[in-house]
Amino acid sequence: MKDVILCLNGLFGIIVSVYANMDIGKPKRLRSLTFLGYMERFFHLTHISLGLATLTFAAGFFARTHGTQKTRFTSLYSHLLALTITAECFVCLLFWALWMIDAKNVVMVENYVGEDCISLFFNLCMHGIPCIFLLVEFFLSDFTSSTVHYLILFVFFILYLVVMWVFRKRTGIWPYEIVNKYKFPYNMVFFLYCFLMICVIYAILSYVHKSFNYRELGRAPEVEEWMEGKRKVD
Repeated sequence: MKDVILCLNGLFGIIVSVYANMDIGKPKRLRSLTFLGYMERFFHLTHISLGLATLTFAAGFFARTHGTQKTRFTSLYSHLLALTITAECFVCLLFWALWMIDAKNVVMVENYVGEDCISLFFNLCMHGIPCIFLLVEFFLSDFTSSTVHYLILFVFFILYLVVMWVFRKRTGIWPYEIVNKYKFPYNMVFFLYCFLMICVIYAILSYVHKSFNYRELGRAPEVEEWMEGKRKVD
């Protein structure tokens, strides 16, 4: 039953993630006219994380249906899931927090306000709904947290800093207005804060996943630790 739920969840997750990365839901005036114009959206973490979400849902489906390659592929899937769920949660939390403070921090407001603009539904498809599907995938999957995941998150974070630097070299500005507001070294402090936030998000998700699975088996982690200590004493 759980595999059926995960497969359906992954299918809808792929549909929404692909839809949010396309121009179908945008007004015609905001649609890309060329392939290069389309690819420029991947300077933004939102669209990178949506691409990762698509890969993660597909990898989860593959991992559950190909038992002969399960050991090696499940490990790769676990690493990909750790990266994607953390990135997507980070995007959603930071986007909506900054949106509530001042939408100009994260978007061009004129594209989101008015009649011929991006709808709230499409905005949620970019910054919310895929995260919900990923959380279902994460908490129902056989995920094992690892310190290696922090290294993966660090490498991904550095790579995205490089992507933003390339964008700044091409255009003279950072991809996000919130970063443009700060000069060196304060923008570096902002980046450090973002990475610490990413690490905290992953740590919380890992802890909740561990607690959720222990309780699913009828044993909380605190009880497990107490019983393990008692066995050592005995």
